[in-house]
Parts: sequence; C-alpha cells; structure tokens
Amino acid sequence: MQRLAAVILGATFGVLLIIVALATWQRADLIVQAWEPHKAALALWAVRCAAIAVVAAGEVLLIAGVVGSIYRRDTLINVLGLSALAIFMLSLVSAVTLGILGR
Repeated sequence: MQRLAAVILGATFGVLLIIVALATWQRADLIVQAWEPHKAALALWAVRCAAIAVVAAGEVLLIAGVVGSIYRRDTLINVLGLSALAIFMLSLVSAVTLGILGR
C-alpha cells in the first residue's frame, strides 16, 4: 500500500513539474518583462534554462521514484537517472549564471 501511494504521489509530482516547466518556457518573455533586466536576452535564456532544469528534475523523480519502484533497478534505469540528474545540474548552473549576467 505504501509503495502504491509513493508511486502515485511521485508520478503526480513528476508530471506537475513537467507541466509547470512547459508553462514557464512558453511564458518566459512575460517573466523577463516583469523583471526589467538590463540584458533581456540573457534573462530570457536564464528562465528557459530553469525550465529545462525543472523538466530534468521531474524526469529524475519519475525515473528514480516511479520506474525504479515498479521495475527492478538495472543499468539502464541507473544510466537514465544519472543522465537526467546531470542535465538538471548543468541547466541549473546555466540558469543561475545567465540570471546573474542578465540582471
């Protein structure tokens, strides 16, 4: 029962993260206009990199929490989880860097 609840909550939260990231990507120009940065192009890419980081975090959650719970963990699941984690970290660092430079 606990495993089923964890799978349902993990899947729901992972899908919600992906939906929020897609909405953020689509409305990135409105978010940048609200900031009024000095370099709008860099700030725009900072928001988009943050959206990519949120998608990657959702994928890590889905792979590690849901797929890893349902199927036995093998090399493919570990590689997919680590690659999504690497994409998350690179996108997050890029978003912070571009946000600082664009401000």
